[in-house]
Amino acid sequence: MPAESALLLASAASAADGSLTHPLLTLAVATPLLLALALALAGERRWTRGAALAGLGLDLGLALAALAELHRRGAASLADTWLGGQIIGDAPLLAIDRLSAALLPFAIVIAAVAVMVAPRVGERPGLIARLLLALSLTLAIFATVDPRLLALLWALSLIPPLLELRGRGPSARQASRVFAIYMGASALAFAVGVALRGAGEPALATLATGLLVAAVMIRKGITPLHSWSPAFFEHAPLGSAILFTAPQVGAYALARVVLPDEPALVLRGVAAAALFTAVYGAAMATTQADARRAYGYLFISQSALVVVGFECVSLASFSGGLSLWISSGLALAGLGMTLWVLEARRGRLRLDRFHGGLEKTPLLAALFLLLGIASVGFPGTLGFVGEELLIDGAVLEFPLLGFAVALASALGGIALMRAYFALFTGRAPRPGPNLFLRPRETLGFALLGALLLVLGLWPRPLIADRAEVARGLLEARGAPAVDLETHR
Repeated sequence: MPAESALLLASAASAADGSLTHPLLTLAVATPLLLALALALAGERRWTRGAALAGLGLDLGLALAALAELHRRGAASLADTWLGGQIIGDAPLLAIDRLSAALLPFAIVIAAVAVMVAPRVGERPGLIARLLLALSLTLAIFATVDPRLLALLWALSLIPPLLELRGRGPSARQASRVFAIYMGASALAFAVGVALRGAGEPALATLATGLLVAAVMIRKGITPLHSWSPAFFEHAPLGSAILFTAPQVGAYALARVVLPDEPALVLRGVAAAALFTAVYGAAMATTQADARRAYGYLFISQSALVVVGFECVSLASFSGGLSLWISSGLALAGLGMTLWVLEARRGRLRLDRFHGGLEKTPLLAALFLLLGIASVGFPGTLGFVGEELLIDGAVLEFPLLGFAVALASALGGIALMRAYFALFTGRAPRPGPNLFLRPRETLGFALLGALLLVLGLWPRPLIADRAEVARGLLEARGAPAVDLETHR
């Protein structure tokens, strides 16, 4: 078990203020699961969406309450020892720290918007229940610090998207097979890597390192282990694909299990592969004819920058990587949902011709553009703050990094504008589909857009929180947290 996790578990189990007085984490993880079961048993009803949103509102309140309790006490971590959070051995089943506390509401917001905008047609029955099940597994991952439990949840979280792919019929058979091979390999590698971490043999420890790194690279879609990702986005239901990828579970496993103990050379190699992925993915996104594949490549490009920040010793660049985790997750999730909504009205979207319709749906076009530019770090959005910190903190050590990040953002911007012009400009067919947004869809997209703009214009609270997380992770690595001003 990594040193940081061991220390965290010990403090959570023994400190007087290390236990939650209410079962907030247990309820936060269980609420979407119980709601999913209830909706699955009830079947499709007119009130299904409303019930799901009410439950997610409650869940968001629980997650925010746990976050507030952690900050109020000033504790390093808080363990939930109620009901499903009983202590097993020396490790609490559910616990949060500064790294994971903000990730719970982050995942819930993404799921809530997905439920708001989920189309009524074009998807198999029970979609909302399946989205809630996927959310429950993601929350359970973020609410555990025990690598053994994380390995189990890692494997369980693969089941919903795999079932979704297989439910798409013969057209998705190849994508389902590829996804099963890659994700099965990642789950097995992660489980074996965790099991071998405690071995005293140097050879086994080296093997464990390689397995853990490979597992994270597959889950994150880092080149050359990314082949599953474009096909997954092309064939899976977009809502399910977004909930599987946007929270970036691979980044959490990297920070929780790999980062504290692995040598700098290993982390530098992962960061180099991630930096190449950022440029490669953005370049590939500019050439795709299918909108889903273009989105898949853009996703792996921008999300890879999170991993780049993890290799840096500068506090600013590490904080930038952690901030990009939040900003890219929100923005890319929103961008994918705009494609989901548009596809439900038009059918499969192509980028090799102009679809038109800007005059019929200026609001959807504006939201697509806003969420897209936020995902590539446009000024005024949270993504810009994260990328600026990442570049400023790391370019002094690695001059080429700043150029590569800027190149990835530029190519991502080109891919975004190409998609925007193809999807919304030109002469629309007559009669065309109804492209006006429903109130619930407008509300969902407005929520994401407002979050990205408000946090972009007033980033200090989030950046300060992520800086504290970065300082703790750097200290767990044994690397000094170098402030930007000091480094200069």
